[in-house]
Amino acid sequence: MAIQPLVLQEVANHIIGLIDHAIVTIDDVQIDHEIYRNSIEDNVLKTFVYVDNEEGTITDVRLVDTLGRPLNLQEMHIEKGPDGLIFVFKITLLIQTEIEGG
Repeated sequence: MAIQPLVLQEVANHIIGLIDHAIVTIDDVQIDHEIYRNSIEDNVLKTFVYVDNEEGTITDVRLVDTLGRPLNLQEMHIEKGPDGLIFVFKITLLIQTEIEGG
């Protein structure tokens, strides 16, 4: 019997539970942002971060836990104007099983 979808769902839920908020660095200033939403589709976990009012050069976006520890850090160089911008962190889950012995 193969790994069941419930396992992937529970692992994804655990990862979502670790993520507290995002930190976006704009013009060398770190700004906290709430998580806009999360989704799980098949084996892909997506976390959405929406940056609304701030303008300037975005150099990184990170997902952090409640202690501020980085869980996922993406460096970039994006000039953000007055329009909103959404970042989507995608984590693909792959669980492989095997049985040894016999």
